[in-house]
Amino acid sequence: MKSTVANALILLVVASGTALLSFLDVTALGLAPLETLFLVFVAVIIAIQIVPAIMLFGAMLMGIFSGTQKRSEL
Repeated sequence: MKSTVANALILLVVASGTALLSFLDVTALGLAPLETLFLVFVAVIIAIQIVPAIMLFGAMLMGIFSGTQKRSEL
């Protein structure tokens, strides 16, 4: 249970950092504030969607490699 909370906090920090870095880079270009907020919003959505994709990919790899071990035992 503790590792779940720690993982959630790590993901929150990574997503926030990604959004902040994109915000700082875009403001240097001289864009309007609403354009900047929109780009930060898109960056946060992309950062949040990467996490489930990585988890799904890891589960897929675990299924592939654990499936070959079970078949060889039979």
